[in-house]
Amino acid sequence: MKNNLNTLALLREQTIFPPGSTIVEELPYRDKTPEDLAQHLGKPIEYVQQLIDGQIPVDEALAEKLHEVFRLSVTYWLNKERRYRRHLAEYEAKLQDEADREMLKDFFPA
Repeated sequence: MKNNLNTLALLREQTIFPPGSTIVEELPYRDKTPEDLAQHLGKPIEYVQQLIDGQIPVDEALAEKLHEVFRLSVTYWLNKERRYRRHLAEYEAKLQDEADREMLKDFFPA
């Protein structure tokens, strides 16, 4: 059982989740909807959807507003954003490396 839990923990670390995943998880616990969050942020619902999808980065001002709603610290939101963007950049770099290797195969077939 412990090995399964360790494997699940490793898989979760490897998966890239935007800060918006926390929003989706927390909204029901706060008895809130995405529309409620949009109203609190003073933004349209499309903004909240983009935030959830990871298209809008969480800066300090947004982290403070998220703290007001979810009671998770500003530092929590900023760290989650930083980790998400770092993992995303690493993933994109890996994809680019793989594409570069494939391109080299065209020039230098084995």
